Amino acid sequence: SSSGSIQVHSGLAFAEQPKAQRCLFLPAWQAMAAAETEIELTDTVAALGSQPGAQRGSVRVLSSESSGARSFRGRQMGVSLLSCPSMRRRNESLVPVLQNPFENEACWSQREVLKTVAGALLLLPWRLLGLLVCAVLALFIAGLVSIGVPLEADRGCYRHYTAFGPCRKACVFLLKPLLRCILFFLGFWHVCVLDRREDSAKQANLLVVGPHLGLVDYLLVAMAVPGIPSAVGKSDMAKLPAYFLACACQLILVDVKNKASKATCKEVIALRAGSTWEGPPLIIFPEGYITNGRVLTQYKQGAFLAGEPVTPVLLRMPMNGDWDPSWVGNNRLNMLWVMRLMCQLANHCTVEVLDVYTPDWNERQDPQLYAENVRTLMADELGVDKTEHAYDDVFLYQEALQARVANDFSVAAAKRLLDADLDQ
Repeated sequence: SSSGSIQVHSGLAFAEQPKAQRCLFLPAWQAMAAAETEIELTDTVAALGSQPGAQRGSVRVLSSESSGARSFRGRQMGVSLLSCPSMRRRNESLVPVLQNPFENEACWSQREVLKTVAGALLLLPWRLLGLLVCAVLALFIAGLVSIGVPLEADRGCYRHYTAFGPCRKACVFLLKPLLRCILFFLGFWHVCVLDRREDSAKQANLLVVGPHLGLVDYLLVAMAVPGIPSAVGKSDMAKLPAYFLACACQLILVDVKNKASKATCKEVIALRAGSTWEGPPLIIFPEGYITNGRVLTQYKQGAFLAGEPVTPVLLRMPMNGDWDPSWVGNNRLNMLWVMRLMCQLANHCTVEVLDVYTPDWNERQDPQLYAENVRTLMADELGVDKTEHAYDDVFLYQEALQARVANDFSVAAAKRLLDADLDQ
């Protein structure tokens, strides 16, 4: 094909075509590669009909090379990226293999089953009770603080226009020990905070945190900074009891489906990034979604549009035995994540605060350059790679996860290589 695109057909219609004819769908250089690499798109009902449990329309790619699986930071990449072969995967492809930031098998090994059962019997009851008591007390204090100062609606975005006075700030500070107790009952006995700033008193109004690993990230970062920081949340919180906490912490609530609300949110972030804001610092997760932390995905520009200094904050949450606690993949597919977190004897996290990053003139003029340079700095400190994964990959993986099919590529790379239109 002179257009340089690859046409993909599902089922037997494409799989039954001779190999030489199938190569006609590829450009010349890719057809030569396909002549050397055996690409079999098989319908397992036809090819493996004698085997029970075969599924129609599965794809299996075999390589003529027997050099073994490639590795990615110590993980074998070939038949399976992870040790739990619960999802169908490819072996070789024209699309480059990348680490999937939304994948988490959350394997149930024998040790994990025994540990979870023991934790459910010995730890879970009193932890649930303590968590409930702390949550009620925190909502009570937040309700008192928010009396007379509700979040104000502004084009679909809820926010405070001014910072709290000294009395309300003192009352908000009472939430700090309660938040620490909540972390304790979630299994975080100790949160390691590494302050690598030359001047610990110097801090920007924006805290750029990465990677975003789960629902407790806000609480973990709050332990590393003075006072109670603010954050950006979804407008759905306005209908829940958590609204009082959002109001007391002066959160910004945004409707992600409303363009006007998102535009207003960016304006509010720019205002709070400036030196005139006297309220709490604002936590921003520039990735915009939760990942497994093995790579850093693309950063959104919202935190960098104002061109103001930011404080990079790194989160490290290691494997807990055989279990990865990041809230993605199978952990997000079921509702047992919080229970499994609380059944661990101890969960571990390290919060690392870096020096304030002050943008130069070029970065102030180009928010994308600013965001990319901050991401590069944080990736180097974490010792991980960067990828092009974005919102398209989030939606793709959610669909693939339901079908138990793993994807190890980025949509951006596939669109570029195949000249494909995702909407089509």
